Amino acid sequence: MNQATHAIPLEGITLGPPKTAGPLTLFPLLSAIAGEPPGYLTLEEALARESVVVTEQGEGTVPEILVENAGNIPLLLFEGEELIGARQNRCLNLTIIVAAHTKIKAPVSCVEHGRWSYRAGGRRFRAAEHHLFAAARREKVRSVSDNLRASGRAASDQGQVWEMIADKTRRMAAASETDAVDAVYEKHSLDLEGLLGSLAPEPAQVGVLVGIGGEVAGLDIVDHPETWQKVSRKILRSYGIDALESTEETPLSEEAARSFWEALKQSPAERKATDGIGEHCLLHSEAVEGAARVEDGKTRHLFAFAGEKKDRRMRGRGRSLFEE
Repeated sequence: MNQATHAIPLEGITLGPPKTAGPLTLFPLLSAIAGEPPGYLTLEEALARESVVVTEQGEGTVPEILVENAGNIPLLLFEGEELIGARQNRCLNLTIIVAAHTKIKAPVSCVEHGRWSYRAGGRRFRAAEHHLFAAARREKVRSVSDNLRASGRAASDQGQVWEMIADKTRRMAAASETDAVDAVYEKHSLDLEGLLGSLAPEPAQVGVLVGIGGEVAGLDIVDHPETWQKVSRKILRSYGIDALESTEETPLSEEAARSFWEALKQSPAERKATDGIGEHCLLHSEAVEGAARVEDGKTRHLFAFAGEKKDRRMRGRGRSLFEE
């Protein structure tokens, strides 16, 4: 049953002093509540333990993959996380917690338009070192939320995802034979390391509010500093790859960051039934578009972007630093 609420648990989280790197401004989100260590594994941890298998569904369908958690510990998969291999690379449409000894179908989007064949890894997926770039995550989150409201299916606008990837690879001169977004990260890996290399997490950090060129780009929060230490690099790369295109190095003001933070905390949340442990909660207002996975009163992962009210410069079109 769907149910409206007005409270995503964010107790004890505050904005810290910003850090800047070129067009990026990062406001760390700090937690005053340490709490117990996370009782789940990330995808990389589970793959290293060989306790999870991620494969195509049958002979393969674009919008769903199979995740089998054979271990004794729940598995936390993050929205936007890219999976490489099988018949084509995908990224997750939702944050999902997979219970121990459980197999589920996970809703995904294709991020490699030009391939439908197995490679050396066969049917299995492996984890990428990044999430889908933030501008595409934002639009994907919007379409997934719209579809959940309309039909109960966590499907993206696949055509829009492919279009944004094609625009991105063209602008950043990172074409590949299979139109894979992974090629953008591969080509600009040194640029990303140069931009993000000195931005280490704070000890109490559980997330970040990101500005690019003086505008809010997005926000990610997890439930524990230990989790942020594990996933922050992948998430920051999704913002950093967009920042590399920006010609504007104006920092995001503290006033704008606090305005977005307050708007997020006041945004109504709507619960939607999805697979996995916990609840999927949609966040929607004029200023904010996002979602969260909440379990037992704890926000395991919240991701949010500027809503329709905001002027978003990084919409995936227009000129880039890399275009002649």
